[in-house]
Amino acid sequence: MKAIVLAAGKGKRIAGGAHDMPKVMREANGRPLLSYVLDNIGFIPRKDTAIVVGYKGEMVRDYFGDEYQYPLQAEQLGTGHAVKAARPAVGTDDDNVLVCYGDMPLFSRATYEGVIHAHRQSGSDCTMLTAVVPNPWLHYGRVIRDDAGKFLDVVEHRDCTPEQLEIDELNVGMYVFRAKALFDTLDKLTTDNVQGEYYLTDVPRLLTAQGNTVDTFTIYNANEIYGVNTPDELELCEEILARLEQAGIEKRQNRWFGTGGWRSIIGEDFTKANVRILAQAMADDMKSKGKDAIVIGHDRRFLSDKAAVWAAEVFAGNGITVHYISRIAPTPLVMFTVKTTGVYYGMAVTASHNPADYNGIKVFTQGGRDADVETTDVFESIIAQGVTPTSVDFDRGMREGTIQIVDPNNDYIDSIISLIDMQAIRRGNLRVVLDPMFGVSKTTLQTILMTARCDVDIINDRHDTLFGGRLPSPTAVTLSKLRDMVVEQQYDLGIGTDGDADRIGIIDNTGRYIHPNEILVLLYYYLLRYKGQTGDCVRNIATTHILDKIAADFGCHCHEVPVGFKHISSKMEETGAIIGGESSGGLTIEGHIKGKDGIFASALIVEMLCVTGKRISQLLEEIAAQYGSAVMLEYDTRFSREKKDELQTLLFRDKQLPDFGIPVETVSYLDGCKVYFAGGGWIIARFSGTEPLIRIFCEMPTEAEAKDIQHRMCAFLGL
Repeated sequence: MKAIVLAAGKGKRIAGGAHDMPKVMREANGRPLLSYVLDNIGFIPRKDTAIVVGYKGEMVRDYFGDEYQYPLQAEQLGTGHAVKAARPAVGTDDDNVLVCYGDMPLFSRATYEGVIHAHRQSGSDCTMLTAVVPNPWLHYGRVIRDDAGKFLDVVEHRDCTPEQLEIDELNVGMYVFRAKALFDTLDKLTTDNVQGEYYLTDVPRLLTAQGNTVDTFTIYNANEIYGVNTPDELELCEEILARLEQAGIEKRQNRWFGTGGWRSIIGEDFTKANVRILAQAMADDMKSKGKDAIVIGHDRRFLSDKAAVWAAEVFAGNGITVHYISRIAPTPLVMFTVKTTGVYYGMAVTASHNPADYNGIKVFTQGGRDADVETTDVFESIIAQGVTPTSVDFDRGMREGTIQIVDPNNDYIDSIISLIDMQAIRRGNLRVVLDPMFGVSKTTLQTILMTARCDVDIINDRHDTLFGGRLPSPTAVTLSKLRDMVVEQQYDLGIGTDGDADRIGIIDNTGRYIHPNEILVLLYYYLLRYKGQTGDCVRNIATTHILDKIAADFGCHCHEVPVGFKHISSKMEETGAIIGGESSGGLTIEGHIKGKDGIFASALIVEMLCVTGKRISQLLEEIAAQYGSAVMLEYDTRFSREKKDELQTLLFRDKQLPDFGIPVETVSYLDGCKVYFAGGGWIIARFSGTEPLIRIFCEMPTEAEAKDIQHRMCAFLGL
């Protein structure tokens, strides 16, 4: 592998007229921009790394030394021209070559390694890094795909139509090429564009047109994709870099858990030492309470199996019996086992739907519930006091009986089967295609559906710790292959589950992606109308109010709770509600476990189709005819610390609101600021609990109304 780093620009807009150094030598938090890039591609030998220089290139060479190569782009004729300048340095044989920008300091080492690995796995001529960013505002090129999701082109921002600007997949300036294909195609570039330059972004389209293969590797972390062209962009990058450093400091200060457990980047914070420290803290807490047993399971992520062993060895070393699930385990299976065995704690090694460079641990409490903040605060307090892990070898723990291998898979499957109308499914003869997204749902969900005589096919079921280069979260974008299979081969249903199988995504027989809000509405309506059940439902504060209308129609109530599934399960237990869920894709049903279960939810959806004899589209039409329609728009954006203080003052201290143009019925500050409108509909602005984001959700009867209300709120907040 060789590398070309583009570093020839002057940086006029940063310098403010004083062009005394190359742009890549501008400092962010005391270091040149280029230094961050070179650190993160440090796995490529320096002798094989060509830094393309231009203006005052000697400053770059003097700073970084002669181990690198420094091809000169004497005349600034565009990015394609800059890569051409590196041809003598990297050669034109069939070596692979990474091309990246020296003024983009935020890409992680894992992202560089991920796109390179994906390129090698696919054997393509070009692998392009893209980023999916909700409601993108950046002036980046939009990635154009055909109806089957195949790459077609990149359209530069300045050339996009209004419709293309709505595309949320961006070209973010990193590529891996087969060198010969790259340089052969560079010779075909023209300057037939507004800037009169040779665009590197034209190369993937030309490769596709001439029959070469072009693949993409997609990331979903907007924090990584910012480049530096202006003083404001430099300030933003400095803020993000500072937050990353602060996150490291906070980790060293023993602040571990977020809303979804402990999740960290592999090799940075997710390490053997930290897994053992957390296990020891949990063991200390258990011993202080006289508790002596725990369940441990793991998913298919990199290091998950090893981390489960590391944790088990610590618990065994403290005399705590470990019920160790030896095969890969969906998170709901671990929760089920905690519930059925009656142990005090459970642990699943998983980072759920996070990117591939993350891993983590979810902790469950007695009864199979998500650990609350009070519980995880105890662990952090113990860690802060200092712990020294005590452990025994895994084999010794097995010999002595403190580590006991268990396989609750059949019991879990039988539990779901007992709650599902299997006879109705047998009569339905459905053809279903599953997409485990390289995760852990295959065995359990396939077994349940095949036991019910469904015709089942599976895609993306092999073990791939990079999840095929996509986020293991079932969305309209990530389930594109599933959608194509459903349509082309005329399946009745497509089901996708996230990395640890606690969330689902649904593709109907027409290829339409069914939003999690619609899934909740469908299942609640089905339980009441077709199953004859009665009972309330629970939703979080940013989930559709169509549920409220259905509940009221059946003499029931829909309870609203803050974001966080623990609030949903707690309110369900308090009220006896029969279903609870959230707009991010998680739901549970009364009588099953106390947390999200994508496997059970999938089985219930299949049952719904077979019992009603209707397509999903027909059921949605039936619901809309009775309760009306609603459109939800979601928007989130990042902010500085100063902006957060400003927004908090405006919304929560002064409690100011914009003029929405329609009457406001009430305002809630349960979790963020939520405005309910007198004629129906609502909007909420709330800060993320895990990232420097403000999230705005708006649901109105029509898309036009939702856009208008959302625009008014964003303009008022200065977003």
